[in-house]
Amino acid sequence: MTNARTLLLIALMVGVAFGGSALVLRLAGLAVPAPDSGFAAYYMRGLAQPIPVVQFAASWYVLLAVWCTIAIVSAAGLALAGRSVRSRSDRTTMVIAGFACAALALSAFSILQAFDAYYYVAYGRLYGVFGIDPYALTSAIHVKDATLSQLYVVLHNPPFGDPYGPGFTLFAGLLARAESNTDLAFQLWSWRLVGVLSALATIFALRRLLQRVPEEERARRVAAFAFNPVVLYESAVGAHNDVMMIAPAVWAFALVDELPLIAGVLIGASIALKYVAAIALPFLIIRAGKKNVSGAILLGCVAVAIPALCAQAFHLGRSAAASDAAIGSSLLMSLNWLLALPFLRGGLGSVPIASGVGPLPFVGDVTWPRAIQLALFAVVAITLVISILRYAKRRSVADAARPIAALVLAMPALHPWYVIWLAPICAARGAWAVYASWFGSLALLGYAHEGVVPSPVNEVFFVAAALAMVAGPIAAARWTRPRVADVTARA
Repeated sequence: MTNARTLLLIALMVGVAFGGSALVLRLAGLAVPAPDSGFAAYYMRGLAQPIPVVQFAASWYVLLAVWCTIAIVSAAGLALAGRSVRSRSDRTTMVIAGFACAALALSAFSILQAFDAYYYVAYGRLYGVFGIDPYALTSAIHVKDATLSQLYVVLHNPPFGDPYGPGFTLFAGLLARAESNTDLAFQLWSWRLVGVLSALATIFALRRLLQRVPEEERARRVAAFAFNPVVLYESAVGAHNDVMMIAPAVWAFALVDELPLIAGVLIGASIALKYVAAIALPFLIIRAGKKNVSGAILLGCVAVAIPALCAQAFHLGRSAAASDAAIGSSLLMSLNWLLALPFLRGGLGSVPIASGVGPLPFVGDVTWPRAIQLALFAVVAITLVISILRYAKRRSVADAARPIAALVLAMPALHPWYVIWLAPICAARGAWAVYASWFGSLALLGYAHEGVVPSPVNEVFFVAAALAMVAGPIAAARWTRPRVADVTARA
C-alpha cells in the first residue's frame, strides 16, 4: 500500500521530467553558435528535426539543464527504495512502478544529444520496408519515401553503413514494417519506448537474481540500477540499443542455473544485437558447467549459432567494415584520447611511428594514438583471460565485472551509452557496485565534447570531464571499500 510520500516522489519525478524538458528546449533555442564558428548551419539543421538534436551549442546551459534534470529524477527515484512505503514487502514493486512512470515521462523529452536513433529508423526502414541491405550502402539510394527524405537531411544519402549486429537490424526492420505508415517523430519515439521496455526487462531480471535477498536490500539494489543517471537517460531519452543488448544478457544470468538452453538463446540474442556482448559468454558457460557440462556446451553452441544465423540475411561487407573502422578511429572523452592528447596536440596524431612500415590489416597506419589503442585492448584481453580463470574458481561478480570495465575504458570514444554495459553491476554489492554506480552517475559528462562548440577554454573542461569519468569511479570505490566490505561480510 502506497503512502503520500511515495506518490509525491513519483509526481516529483514526472514533473521534473516534463519541466526539465521544456527548459532544455528553450535553452537550446537560445544557444545557436555564431555564424563565424562554422557550427551554426549544422546546429540549426539538428534543431529543426522532429526530435531536435543538440550538438555544438554556443553555451553549456543545455548540458547543465539535462544533467540537473536527470540528477533530480535519479535522487527522487533512489528515495523510493528507502522509507517511502509502509509495507516493506512493496518496496521493490514501488521502485519498478516509479521507474516506469519516470521513464515514460522522460520518453517525451524535447531533445536528443546524438543522432543514433535517426540511424536506427533509417536502417530499419531501408531493410524492413524496402528490402535494402543496410550493411552494403555504397551508393545513393533512389526510393521515394517521405521518412527517408527527412532522414537524408541529417544522415546524407546513403547513410553511414550499419555498424550494429544483424539481430538488431532484423528487429529494426520488423519495427519499421509495423510502423511504416507513421511519421518520423513517432518512429523516433518508438525507439525510446523500446529502451524503456528493455530497461524494465533488465530490472525484472535483476529482481529474479536477487530473489533470496531481503526485501529492503533488494529494493535498494534494484533502484541502484533503475535510477542510475545513465540508465534513466539512455533508456528513455537517448534510446541507445545498448539497453536492448543488456536485457537478454542479464536474463541469461538469471536463468542459467535452471535453464541453460534458454540462457544460451538469450545471450545469443544479446550478441546478435551487439557483438560486444560476447564478453559475457565465457562466464555463463562456466556457471552452467558447474551443474551440467553438456548443458554448458549446448549453451555455448546455441549462443554462437544465433548471431551466425541472423547474419545470413545480410552481406556484411566493405560498408560495414568501413563503419566499424570509422568508429574505432574516433577518439572522444576516453582514456585513449587522454593518453593520446600530447601526440594530437603536437601534430603527430596521424603520423606513422615507423616511416617504412605500411598499413596493417584491420588496423591501418600504426600511429601513436593507434598504438595506445592496441595496448589498451591488449590489457582488455589479458584482463579477460585472468578474470575467466578466477571466475572458474570462485564465481565472483568482481571477476565478471572487471573485463567489462576494462573494455569500456579501452573504447576509443567513451560514449555514455557504453557505460550501460556495466550498469547491472550497480545492483551487486561491494566495491564494484560502487564503481559502476559512480561511473553511471558521471557518464553523461561524455556528452560535453560534442555538446558545446570546441574552443581552447572548453578543451580544458573536456579534459577535466574525461578525467572525472575515468578516475572518479576508481577513487569512489577505493574510498568506500572498508565500509562496503563490512556490509558484504555481514550479508
